[in-house]
Amino acid sequence: DGWVINEDGGAIEADGDGVVMNWGGDVTNSGGSTIDSGNIGVTIGDFGTLTNSGEGTRITATGGTAGALFINYDDSFDDAHVLINEAGASIAGGSSGVAFTAGAGGSVSNTGGATISGERYGVYATGDRVTVTNSGEGSRIETTETSYDSRFTVFLAGGGEVNNTDGAKIVGASSENGIGV
Repeated sequence: DGWVINEDGGAIEADGDGVVMNWGGDVTNSGGSTIDSGNIGVTIGDFGTLTNSGEGTRITATGGTAGALFINYDDSFDDAHVLINEAGASIAGGSSGVAFTAGAGGSVSNTGGATISGERYGVYATGDRVTVTNSGEGSRIETTETSYDSRFTVFLAGGGEVNNTDGAKIVGASSENGIGV
């Protein structure tokens, strides 16, 4: 485990994955900094916190799988992932803005005018239980691609809950349904 801090206008750019924390850790992207990748923006395995904070701060995976991917390699780390996207920051991915796979669970907090977007899914979770909170005027979780036949903007196959409050929006460009739990 370890940590990565990208702040004050810093930039991480990669053709493949932006930041990979295979065995857990924390990633902070703030102060107008960017993480731009061709595949996955940030991957955190087993446990850890990803904080993406501040106007102009972004994590982008163009043409890739997810802006942020949480995955479990060790089954003893249930619900150990935390995503905080706040204060006008954005996370955008190819297929999904945020994805939880291989038994990963935890929480997503999207507040203060922040945005999570993916072509097919805003938040996609096939692992363990995930709690999604989308709160505050201007906060959005969305799908962006109209040619996909996406079923849900927020999809929590492993169960969980979705709290959408205080003027926040969950919007699907082509989704049949907004939320699936």
